[in-house]
Amino acid sequence: SVAYRGLGHVALHQNKFQKALGYYKKYSIVHPEDLSIALAIGNVYFALKKYALALSWYKKCLTVRELRASAYVNSANVYEKAGKRHLSKQCARFALKLLERKHDARSRMLKKRMRMLLDSLS
Repeated sequence: SVAYRGLGHVALHQNKFQKALGYYKKYSIVHPEDLSIALAIGNVYFALKKYALALSWYKKCLTVRELRASAYVNSANVYEKAGKRHLSKQCARFALKLLERKHDARSRMLKKRMRMLLDSLS
């Protein structure tokens, strides 16, 4: 069952989006408690330019403290692509607030991306 998640990641990186979606959804059925898969499913929909679906999956992650910053980062990107500048800025600011006390490499990268996004939207 954990293999579904790994196979989904491989398929996603090979741009086999429907295949990735199938694996991720199988994983989510077996592990409904693991909401981190919602980020992955949202990323597939983002890649497919199905922004409303991507947002619906990212929103599921907002209730999990460990996933909240990533969900806001991803939502900011979706809103930016959808031309909803105000919502993109709002999500980017929320993400930066959540990340302000984190200093690991991933958090630094996410903060940099959100600052660049805010600069581009100004």
